[in-house]
Amino acid sequence: MVEKEGRWATVAAFIVAIVIFLASVFVCISNDTSEAKELPVAPEKQELIDLSEHYMEELRAGNIDAVYEDTLDEFKAEITFDEFTQLVAGIFQKVGHYIQTNDSIVEIGSEYDTVVLDEEYSRFLTKTIFVYDDASKIAGFAVQSNGYNAESSDKWHEVALSAGQSKYPLEAALTLPDNVEKAPVVILVAGSGPTDLNGTIGAAENAPLKDIAHGLADQGIASLRFDKHAYDYGAVGFPENFTVYDEYLYDVNAIIDQVSQRNDIDANRIYVLGHSQGGMLVPMIANENPEVKGIISMAGTLRNFEDISYDQSVLIIKQSGLSEAEEELTIAILTQQLEEIKNIQEGDTGAYWGMPASYLYSMNSVDRVAMAKALEIPMLILQGADDFQVYADVDYVLWQETLADKDNVTYHLYDGLNHLFMESDSQKDVIDTTVYDAPANVDQRVIDDIASWINSLN
Repeated sequence: MVEKEGRWATVAAFIVAIVIFLASVFVCISNDTSEAKELPVAPEKQELIDLSEHYMEELRAGNIDAVYEDTLDEFKAEITFDEFTQLVAGIFQKVGHYIQTNDSIVEIGSEYDTVVLDEEYSRFLTKTIFVYDDASKIAGFAVQSNGYNAESSDKWHEVALSAGQSKYPLEAALTLPDNVEKAPVVILVAGSGPTDLNGTIGAAENAPLKDIAHGLADQGIASLRFDKHAYDYGAVGFPENFTVYDEYLYDVNAIIDQVSQRNDIDANRIYVLGHSQGGMLVPMIANENPEVKGIISMAGTLRNFEDISYDQSVLIIKQSGLSEAEEELTIAILTQQLEEIKNIQEGDTGAYWGMPASYLYSMNSVDRVAMAKALEIPMLILQGADDFQVYADVDYVLWQETLADKDNVTYHLYDGLNHLFMESDSQKDVIDTTVYDAPANVDQRVIDDIASWINSLN
């Protein structure tokens, strides 16, 4: 785990790559260092800074053609407009919404001028680079991360980190309460899909994992949250027949080991909180990591992955407006696919519901029910009553029934809260993900219950 230091620290896990410097431009810049010099913003170069800031405003507004048309022909030969559009969209999806430009630097060369904008976004600090020829045409453009945009308050501060496996380090944030010499820590494990360290979701960029991290820090509890591998790298680094270990567990296991070695963390008070699919996996994580002293499942389930996916799909089909005959046929096909998934064997290939057979086998070949029953560490099971993705009357009840004989489990069911543990207009029997678009925060009751549970385990 490496802390980010220095103004231009580069995060290996996140080089938002439109590194489209043409080879000739690189040569010109690198060979021109004897004449190049870094200057404070000079009046005669302010126009280049203004132009660069204007181009970034255009890109953020979606006016990508206005920028692309001002690039050199050599630039256009390297990347098409459609490719450029996709790359720019990918950048802004990662970095979050724009806050401000903190600094500008102009570097003068004999053939090319370079402008560096030190920009601040809601999720990342970035170094945005424009390279111009002598006619102020764009010869090169790149955006690199300066690290997660760490926050602070009068009670806590954050440290931007690289965490996880060394070959593919992940962007991470460690939130530390102030004036606590060795704090208990919660590792926050996100749900399915390529999720960022905040669990960002919806048009309002709701951030449930960040809400939890900051809320716990207010009560003296540290936490570490991290981008999932697929968020930082896509499929790069995954084997063709990847498993849940590739997606989650190798990274989580490494992070637990890294956190346990920190001087500002109480290694005897490491907890793991998983949300949604992360909540499904916490028994596996605890089983493999004896350092973990307690687990928290938020909207998790002990059912198989394909069973809950099937239920969600059936709800969507029933809401889709199909005729009765079409609906029956579609559900019949889905049911047949479900049976095929349940019969997957080790080494099988192919894909089901967008997931390789190897992944589904890795989820189903482990008896998470038996693991949960065998755990002697404290467990906290949390569920929103209005969750339409994981069900209070099925999945939450299954936890209670499965672990009925154990006295190390605490349960909380929250009326009026959805899958994100936020208040919304959601209904448990209607799938409508637009409810996640409205600005909201994790309910304070949930954060208080987590903090009280951890503090009771001293």
